[in-house]
Amino acid sequence: LILFANKRLISTFGLQSENIHRLKTPDFYHDPADREAVLSTLLEQGHLYNFEIRVKKADGTPFWAVTSVEPMTFEGEQALCSSFYDITERKLAEEALQHREEHFRALIENSSEVIVVLGNDGAIRYESPSLEKVTGYTVEERHGRNIFDLVHPDDIPGLTKDFAQLMQAAGATMHAELRGLWKDGWHIVEASGMNLLDNPAVNGIVVNFRDITERK
Repeated sequence: LILFANKRLISTFGLQSENIHRLKTPDFYHDPADREAVLSTLLEQGHLYNFEIRVKKADGTPFWAVTSVEPMTFEGEQALCSSFYDITERKLAEEALQHREEHFRALIENSSEVIVVLGNDGAIRYESPSLEKVTGYTVEERHGRNIFDLVHPDDIPGLTKDFAQLMQAAGATMHAELRGLWKDGWHIVEASGMNLLDNPAVNGIVVNFRDITERK
């Protein structure tokens, strides 16, 4: 049974203050498994700190909350003091970010072009599965290397200039034609890049390139 609830909790859960003493904590768990986890942790550790659970308001609306629980004595009785903090907005933002990341990865992993994600220093953070078919290198052979190490020395000055301009603003783009090092030697490459360092789903410079040696 609930012995006491402050005004903030009453407001958060959409309760009526006069009904508080007729309510039980199990009524507010959205998922019964969460209650089992809370009770198990309390039995094992004697307290609970910053535990994320889904609870529900008086009208049944679910929301995410962080709860902490400590044993205490209240008006001469053994009780549990529980605090709740609504984190629904944060959880929704995390879910949206995860969805964007999955969408982005699905796009690049199914592209016939080679797509790489670079750090702001040019280090390769990710390369699409098409890399091996196009260049002969495996992802493991190139991951972590710097993109400038794979460009013909004569093309480095131009790429350095383009890369510097790309870094000046979020969303900036670049297009370049240069020679890239494939497993069997130098190939002529057409590359396009975009600064997505400010995009939390990417956090990098995205470059897609195609081999245009035969066309040239």
